[in-house]
Formats: sequence, structure tokens, C-alpha cells
Amino acid sequence: MDTDVFDEQKYLEEAGSDSSNAKVKRADHEAALTREFMDGFNQTKECDGVVLLGKGDNKPDFALQIIVDSHDTPGQKPVWNWILREIRTDRLLPVGNEDSGKQAAQGICLAVLKAATK
Repeated sequence: MDTDVFDEQKYLEEAGSDSSNAKVKRADHEAALTREFMDGFNQTKECDGVVLLGKGDNKPDFALQIIVDSHDTPGQKPVWNWILREIRTDRLLPVGNEDSGKQAAQGICLAVLKAATK
């Protein structure tokens, strides 16, 4: 989720203004952020063996939420916040706060691997 554009969209909606441009902008930004994360995931050795989406009857072991803040705010560095939850036990795992999609992918994969070996 791109919080910068999400906040802009919500502000427009609450003010009764047309938020359609903000919705399109948000979709474009989130697609670019997803590509950045996936590029990092595919380039990070710690992610070898980690499957993001199973096929068929496979149920996921973890739920993931990524929130990106300030990636398009002039003068600020982006912050990739991620939250990982183990579904079987409904337990929140350590959260991360990274500077890039690649660093977020690495942190997420390390947390998954650590949790899977417990």
C-alpha cells in the first residue's frame, strides 16, 4: 500500500471531491512498488525456497502486509514497513522497517525462514 497516495485519496473523498485521479495514481504507484519488491525478492539469495503464492489446495503459512511511506515525497527517504503474521498460530512475527523493496524482501524472507525452522 502506498500511504502517500492513499492519504491523498482519502482526503479528497472526505472533502467530497473527485478522487478518480488519485485512485489511478495510487494503482500506478502500487504497481511500481510491487515490481520493485518482486525484483528484490527475485535477486535476494535469502528468498530462495520461499514461495509467495501457492497453487491449488496449498494454504499459505504466513500473511504479509507491506506499507510504503514517503517514496514520492521530496526530501524524504522511502520507508518500507512490513508486517508478517503466522496464520496457523495467529501470531505476529517481528515487523520490519526498510529503505527499499529489496531490503524489505530480504527481511521478510529471513523472518519466514526463521519462523519455519522453529
